[in-house]
Amino acid sequence: MRWVRHTVDGIVWKCALGEADWLRSSGILSLAAGLGAGEVPHQMGSETRLEVRKDVALKRVVRLGTIVGGETKRLLVKVYKPRRGIAGLRQRLGRSEADREAEVAEELAARGVSCVVPLALGRAAAQGLGRPSLLLFEEVAGAPLDRYLRGESTSDGLDQRPRSRLSVCRAVGAFARGVHDAGVFQDDFDPNNILVRARTSGGGDRLECVLVDYERVKLMPLRTVQAWAREKSDRLFQQRCWSLAKMNRFDGVRATERWAFFRGYIEGERRLESQRSWFALEILRTFGEVRARDIRKAMVDCTRENRNFRHLKRGSWEISERRAWPRAWGDQLPALSPAPVDLDDRAAHAPESTGTLRLSPDEARALWAARQALLRIGIPTHPPVWMAIEAGRKIGLVEVARLAGAVPWEEARKTAGVDPADLGRAAGRLFGTLVRAGCWVEPLSVAGLDIQFHPGGARVRGAVLGRVDRIAQIRPIAPRAHDPAVESAAERLRNDLRASLGADSPAIAAFDEAWRRGFGRWKRGGKQGQE
Repeated sequence: MRWVRHTVDGIVWKCALGEADWLRSSGILSLAAGLGAGEVPHQMGSETRLEVRKDVALKRVVRLGTIVGGETKRLLVKVYKPRRGIAGLRQRLGRSEADREAEVAEELAARGVSCVVPLALGRAAAQGLGRPSLLLFEEVAGAPLDRYLRGESTSDGLDQRPRSRLSVCRAVGAFARGVHDAGVFQDDFDPNNILVRARTSGGGDRLECVLVDYERVKLMPLRTVQAWAREKSDRLFQQRCWSLAKMNRFDGVRATERWAFFRGYIEGERRLESQRSWFALEILRTFGEVRARDIRKAMVDCTRENRNFRHLKRGSWEISERRAWPRAWGDQLPALSPAPVDLDDRAAHAPESTGTLRLSPDEARALWAARQALLRIGIPTHPPVWMAIEAGRKIGLVEVARLAGAVPWEEARKTAGVDPADLGRAAGRLFGTLVRAGCWVEPLSVAGLDIQFHPGGARVRGAVLGRVDRIAQIRPIAPRAHDPAVESAAERLRNDLRASLGADSPAIAAFDEAWRRGFGRWKRGGKQGQE
């Protein structure tokens, strides 16, 4: 692609040939330059609309709508924020993130992968050690695949009938194969990075898929991919398994729709079709490795790059706040509330007269990370709402919300009319969810669980990881029922049930039946929290 250079408000822009004039004359480049400097204007012309779509530690994505020459233009501005330390120095002296992403988009288009090539890219003046860079895209029509599969979007000629959903999943599988055959492997290969839309051609409708977000794309030389395919190389097979295992983390589809995606992927390739069962099992094995990596990353910092959180300073306090609940749990949690203005007063009275936990800074960070990580991978737990750290006085405050209808185990087993088998079944389902998610929480005992009841009765809804004052340590485990570590953990929980409900309680058999159910299926992951 040919680029034209323009300097606007101190930013050197490279604009696509044919797009430069209207971008400059419409004031879009000036507005984008302000966004690069960290300014989000609240007052603009009547013909311009601005919406912040994502604002996290490393980047900001803003949607612009404006009228140019009587035509409505919808654009996305992606700002890579200035970094600190060594990362900032690399950002200042090396190639910008925007340059790399633009080059990847051009190469994707050259390889025949449907994608979005930027209209312009720019680099702002240095801010500290770092130096922000910007990308300007035209917004592409289409429904994000994740929103469509969760039933949130029926636009772009797509509907939610079962047959249509199967067709969409199969078409997306074929698209994924085409992307991999082109030597393109995306580290965050996920439905939220694919747009889908129906297009009419040749008298019929066809599904068009568009790949978006190229920050973590790995481009392999086409000759290498083709040579590996001819040689039936294990290295190409491993790359495919890793990418598909990441796709398998998505929870918004049924088992039949997963198989439709898988059939669309293997269709037409003899090796994959002849070994489809083995290929599916390899994807599941790799899924365990992916889940283990996700857990490790989440425990380090699960909220820094998540749009559902915000981070701010108030005096000497460093505050992290949750801005939205995951979709899977929103109906079971209270309305979100920000950290109080007077944190010193809250620290003085916690925890006696408030629901806030007072811990050391290290304990507060560990509790915050562990609980948010559990919620993110779909483990029922009471999640923290906000955390405040005062390093000077070594104070950490954590406010924890409680899932609706959850009571401690001891109170639940004494509830009139409750069936012990239901208690065992709830504990088994929670344990099975942990195993299928590939993680283990320590310490875990039946006495540390809370039981969640449906409103207005003794009907058990499920079990929740309780004891909000304890620090959960998470470690990966093999997501297999016959793993010795899993069997040992199951036996410890059985002994807890015997001690709590009696050796002959029907809860023991109900626990075993519940936690073993679901193994051997296409998806072995627990229901994710859908952050």
